[in-house]
Amino acid sequence: MNPAHLLIGILSFDFFTRSLLYFLNRSHLFDPLPAMVKNIYRLSTYRRQQLIHRANLDCEWSTQLIVYVVSVVLISIGFPGLLDEQLRDLPMSSFPRGIVFFALLGILLQMLKLPCEIIRIFRLENRFGNNKRLKYYLLELILKGNITLLVGSAAYGLLLISYAWLNESFWYMSWILFALLFLTYTMINQRITYFFSSKRHASVSDSLRKQLRDLLKDFRLSVKDVLIKKQQPGENKSPASLALWGRKGKIMLSEYVLSLLKDEEIKAVIIHEAAHYKRYHILNTLLTTLLQIGLLLFLLGVSLSTPYFQQALGASYPTVYMGLLVFVLLFSPASLIINFFINKLNRHFEYQADEEAKKAGLGLSLAKALQKLAAEEHVNLSPHPLYVQFYYQHPDLKSRLCKLTESKILD
Repeated sequence: MNPAHLLIGILSFDFFTRSLLYFLNRSHLFDPLPAMVKNIYRLSTYRRQQLIHRANLDCEWSTQLIVYVVSVVLISIGFPGLLDEQLRDLPMSSFPRGIVFFALLGILLQMLKLPCEIIRIFRLENRFGNNKRLKYYLLELILKGNITLLVGSAAYGLLLISYAWLNESFWYMSWILFALLFLTYTMINQRITYFFSSKRHASVSDSLRKQLRDLLKDFRLSVKDVLIKKQQPGENKSPASLALWGRKGKIMLSEYVLSLLKDEEIKAVIIHEAAHYKRYHILNTLLTTLLQIGLLLFLLGVSLSTPYFQQALGASYPTVYMGLLVFVLLFSPASLIINFFINKLNRHFEYQADEEAKKAGLGLSLAKALQKLAAEEHVNLSPHPLYVQFYYQHPDLKSRLCKLTESKILD
């Protein structure tokens, strides 16, 4: 088979699958809501939120459409290979040639995204009362471009050195290195987050502490393992999370949860997080993340060492930067498939943690907490089930409430 046709076929599978999911989800944005989630928002607030969500989805899909069409055209005419031949005529070595190659493609990509970005920022966001000024947008664009160039150049240089040194063993040696760095970063980052963000003298109420003391023993935790996290300005709201410090688990509870939820609901959230620790979900999540990194590094190794797909781009000679471009093109379809299975596993873990809260007699309290948190975080209450399968790490709210309250969702 012609390698260009195969590559275009893979990109087409990715684009049309994502487009199908987009249109299915878009068609459900204004579905009538079931009774159990109907009163979470005021109708006018929810409608405005869904209009914003739909506008952003439309802009995102339009950008993907433009990028897909242009990518297919450029691959069909062998544009990357033609660009490579032009750069080979210039007096420069492989490293700067690769940097210039990706810089030119990055500028082209940004130009393709620019029209939809301008519409989203200066028309849609202005319509919903959140408009940026032009000079700040341009400054942000320039800063991001410079940072990308610097970080990308360093990463590309490291890739050249490591691939030249390791060659055949590149992907699995890189996997081992990434695994060590990832685990080290995760452990250190969680401790740094606690040091700078936790309110060391804040805690849950005394009455709640007494109730938790006995409950948490069944989960191999104590009340001292429940930490209160300060909400930083501009930070995405995360009501609660579980961190692993060595062999010990720590539950990080955001301070806004204390004022938003009642004691019984806070207790349900804490038990839900404790269940993740009891069932070793955080270790399983780390392992699946490492597996995901390994699969992507294997794909990178294949892209670098196999000239087949590089020929699809019109390359006369196999090079590291052309192989890297193949990896970039294959990254999206590979991630779509890998994330489908990882997200499915994560949702299974969430259901298991919900079940533990339910066994502790806190099912209804957790359901009420989820409703309040959903209203606070402005979640979409009617995602399409297939969209959830591919993109949601947590189950959608209707499904969780249905299991927690043992009731059926009636449309």
